[in-house]
Amino acid sequence: MVAIGQAEESVWIQSPYFIPDYSIYDVMINAALSGVDVRFMMTGIPDKPIALWAAQTYYRKLIEAGARIFLYEAGFLHAKTIQVDHSVCAVGTMNIDQRSLKLHKELMVWVFDRGFTQQVADAFTEDMRHSREVTCADLDAVGGLTRFRNQAARLFSNVL
Repeated sequence: MVAIGQAEESVWIQSPYFIPDYSIYDVMINAALSGVDVRFMMTGIPDKPIALWAAQTYYRKLIEAGARIFLYEAGFLHAKTIQVDHSVCAVGTMNIDQRSLKLHKELMVWVFDRGFTQQVADAFTEDMRHSREVTCADLDAVGGLTRFRNQAARLFSNVL
């Protein structure tokens, strides 16, 4: 949260799941609103569809704040990375979901090296080539039954 909140240029995050607690969610929104290039990439081919359905309920506020959301479609995205301002990054086991943030003993290795951080950013950029960006138009096209399903899935956020 501190790294995201203090970003000046960019925050690029990859995680197969996106069911954030409100502290992470709010800091991502605030960073995007302040002009930081916030990008989040998750798998578009889920192993747990209910987790993807719940994740979709978090997209609109981020996109409206100026963040960009990408769904990786070349397979299951299992990367767990964050890079901030192209100068520091973290790679590890932490998903952006409530179980990882509160229950599991997840680890991230923070690397303060511009060269390594650039490699993480380059991998993100390459993964974008195999991703579909989610837009507000995409969200507007979702039918009422699907929105209901997604909101119902979000009710289980603490255990997904």
